[in-house]
Amino acid sequence: MTPEQEKELLELTRENNEILKKVRKSMFWSRIIRIAYFLIIIGITLGAYYFVQPYLESVLGAYSNLLGQVDKIQQTGTSLPDVSRFFDFVGN
Repeated sequence: MTPEQEKELLELTRENNEILKKVRKSMFWSRIIRIAYFLIIIGITLGAYYFVQPYLESVLGAYSNLLGQVDKIQQTGTSLPDVSRFFDFVGN
């Protein structure tokens, strides 16, 4: 190798090293930003649930109450044949 080639190789190596350092730094900050992004999304989700939870419990309570009323109506429907027998008995 001639001294000129060695000098050129050394310059290219230094330039390559600088570029690699920049790439590593960029990857590091990209990773930090990505982690922060997901932490913010998770935080917003948990915060939204914290503020919406009382309303959800209210809606779920109303829903379970509605299901209880539907069960009562179904039980009333199954007892109607007994009422019709009573009216048949009274009518005769």
